Amino acid sequence: MIKKWISTVLLIMLCSPSITIAATLHGQVFDAGTENGVEGAIVTIGTGASATTNSEGSYEIHGLNRLRSSITVSHPDYLDFTQGFFMKNSDRECNIYLSKTNYFFVSPTGNDANPGSRTEPFATLERARERAREAVIEERHKKAIVFLR
Repeated sequence: MIKKWISTVLLIMLCSPSITIAATLHGQVFDAGTENGVEGAIVTIGTGASATTNSEGSYEIHGLNRLRSSITVSHPDYLDFTQGFFMKNSDRECNIYLSKTNYFFVSPTGNDANPGSRTEPFATLERARERAREAVIEERHKKAIVFLR
């Protein structure tokens, strides 16, 4: 009788959502070159939960339970980052370093004073070529890619 009662209580505890501990994934997103925080990066995990980094590059995603998933970080001025991770029933810190993109964009509606990003493209091929050369020579990227939109 006592064994049956204990088994029932344990089953209720294991299945009850009110007993589940919700965890938080938190950390910072940094520029790999300067080690400054990156503002406006979107941090997404495989379940679809996401957060946007603040001015210091910090983020928090609350309400997570034990899961094995991936974390993706994107920002228009950096190369996308993806990595697998395992979330236990506790808080977890995950700091990420992003590399500047070596992709440059040109659009008829762009401006050569822009950084040449997807959201702020250059206006001319000449400016894109100049910036691509800087990326290869000064920043030591192996290659630079220019997209026409």
